[in-house]
Amino acid sequence: MIHAEGITYVPVWMPVPPGTTTFILIFEPLPDECAVFNLVEEIPEPGGFHVPNIPRNGRDLYDVDV
Repeated sequence: MIHAEGITYVPVWMPVPPGTTTFILIFEPLPDECAVFNLVEEIPEPGGFHVPNIPRNGRDLYDVDV
């Protein structure tokens, strides 16, 4: 991850109840051969998310509900 808007970075935690918070995560570009990817938040406590099998689109912009 390169940057985040509207959410805190580790180790400063904030509650994010499902469906109540919108935030933006910016990552380095995916490799050209990538067609599907997973979005995984691995944290040392309950509440991390895993969104599997996100199909890549032509704009590399995604609206993901977790």
